[in-house]
Amino acid sequence: MKTNEKIKQFTHSLFFLALITILLTLISCAKNEPQTVKPDKNISIENETLLNELDEHNEFITLSNEDIEAFGLKFNKVEPGFIVSEIEIPGEISIDPDRLVHISSYISGIVISSSKGIGDYVKKGELLAVIDSKELAEAKANYLITLEKLELASVNFKREEELYNEHITSQKEFLEAKNDLFQAKIDLKLARQKLDILNVNVNNFSQKNKDNFNNLSKYYIYSPFSGTIIEKHFSKGEYIENVREAFLIADLSIVWAELKVNQEDLHLIHPGMKVTIKDTAGTNQTKAVIQYVQPIVNEESRTTIARVILNNSQRIWKPGMFIYGNIIKENTRVPLMLNKNGVQEIDKEEHVFIKVGENKFKAQEVKTGQSNKQYIEILSGLKEGQTYVSEGAFLLKSQLSKESFGGDHDH
Repeated sequence: MKTNEKIKQFTHSLFFLALITILLTLISCAKNEPQTVKPDKNISIENETLLNELDEHNEFITLSNEDIEAFGLKFNKVEPGFIVSEIEIPGEISIDPDRLVHISSYISGIVISSSKGIGDYVKKGELLAVIDSKELAEAKANYLITLEKLELASVNFKREEELYNEHITSQKEFLEAKNDLFQAKIDLKLARQKLDILNVNVNNFSQKNKDNFNNLSKYYIYSPFSGTIIEKHFSKGEYIENVREAFLIADLSIVWAELKVNQEDLHLIHPGMKVTIKDTAGTNQTKAVIQYVQPIVNEESRTTIARVILNNSQRIWKPGMFIYGNIIKENTRVPLMLNKNGVQEIDKEEHVFIKVGENKFKAQEVKTGQSNKQYIEILSGLKEGQTYVSEGAFLLKSQLSKESFGGDHDH
């Protein structure tokens, strides 16, 4: 009897021990059971599905409307599109040599007036300067003298010819008059040629024109075409030599954009290609076409010139200005892409902040593909139509880091 009672007590002890073990196991499992995140009432069906798939490591940021405005957040949709691959070529604006004129003084003298200066726009035929020249006065006076001698020699020859025909004068006197006329013509021709060399129009200069006759020493410099004065090499009262350049005038309504193409990229460049020319600040740009590619490569820089002709009626493009020329190399369609500013590196992995609720954002890990300066291809991690942060993602990344340290983020 005593043996049976002991066995019965031992059995009851084992039963209670097993029961306690089961209860402890159930309590432990209940504590470790994963919690489910309750989605926001305003979450779209598409993002609600995504939210329900989150595991315990997914991180959220909830912002107020004021925070979103303060951060300057902008949003866009993940969508298909084209990744345009461009080659950017440096260059410089230059003057078309056919639209540039060097104006020199043909005579030596003193500048007595000049109302035009650097930067002034002048029209064709407009007066630029007046020079007082002893050399010009002598040349004009010599022309007038030879012109007068020719008239006298012509009258004398006609008279001697009439007298010779009437056998009144001798043949010697007739031949002398003929020779004087011939010599007068030669002298006048030489005098006129000297004025031509001095760029003086003799059609506006004769004895009959009293004003010109009284201003023999005045030399007038006129603009040969319309353009802008970009250089001036004298001032009023200064003595200038006849070989000295006085003005440099350029027609800047048309300019050249000369792109310096590396020899490695030469196979991509040819006349007729479309190109976007922009300044270094990116504030001005225009579309144009490559007109000419230089057939030789510079031995020192190993570059060649691709020339683009630009309409510059607004005077935006200044000669000497550094520019860039963007030429499309490839244009590839991709299934998904987004603004490159939307991709941020978190824990050495690329992430995009997507909107998963009203003012609620999640850092979604993604895999990226090809890109250009503005857009990047998404290979995995996102779906078409999802809303992401296209501007201000860096601030969200900073906010996420703060919350991670402070424990304020949602799990």
